[in-house]
Amino acid sequence: MTDYSGATWVGSPNYTPGRAQPVQYIALHVMAGYLAGTDATFGRAGGASSTYGVGAVGTVHQYVSEADTAWADGNGSYGNSASISIEHEGGITGAVNTDACVAASARLCADIARRYGWTRLEHGKNVRLHREIYPYSHPACPDKCPNPLRWQEIIAQANNILATGSPDYTEGNLYDMVAAIIQPNDESRLVYWDGAHIHNLSHPDEVTAIKDAYKKATGTDIAVFKLGSKTAPWATRLFSAMKRIS
Repeated sequence: MTDYSGATWVGSPNYTPGRAQPVQYIALHVMAGYLAGTDATFGRAGGASSTYGVGAVGTVHQYVSEADTAWADGNGSYGNSASISIEHEGGITGAVNTDACVAASARLCADIARRYGWTRLEHGKNVRLHREIYPYSHPACPDKCPNPLRWQEIIAQANNILATGSPDYTEGNLYDMVAAIIQPNDESRLVYWDGAHIHNLSHPDEVTAIKDAYKKATGTDIAVFKLGSKTAPWATRLFSAMKRIS
């Protein structure tokens, strides 16, 4: 039985039952090949494995239970026993790290994060790259190779899922939501526009708080700009339109 409902169990004989420590992070790998070849490699006894593998069309395979220790990230004190490892199709000429693979991995990473109580994924904390893990024996994995893993996009999309509560980053995606801090018509005040309503900001700390919260939720900076002027009050037109819509 899979730990992630979107995965298909394939299984590998290469693992250590149980874990020496709790799961600390997700380890991101690139296959340097294709999902079918990874299935075959992990199916041969005595070799390597990972917890999951993600293919070019978004197929997710599980090789090792999250309760057990896959053989993917080295045997250091912060290696295999601390990680959930994910392989991704790509990493060689001809094997592209596709949009579908990135999106499927983001959904998987968000699901892992939810189940382990992580409200946000952060590189260097609860997400690590294979090349960053002792004994540092794979310096090209996952992003220093042809068709590298687009790991920044995976983290960003997973964080969108976590922030919106959506099962998929394309539903309620924060990147598709309009939000901005606006200085209207050259006035001295600022307002927050959430895409549907205008909210007056009465203190500079409110601006700072919104900027910080938006950055933490989306990984990007909120737009801040002037709109209109005293002679061309476009902000007033926007505010009137929002009132009619709401």
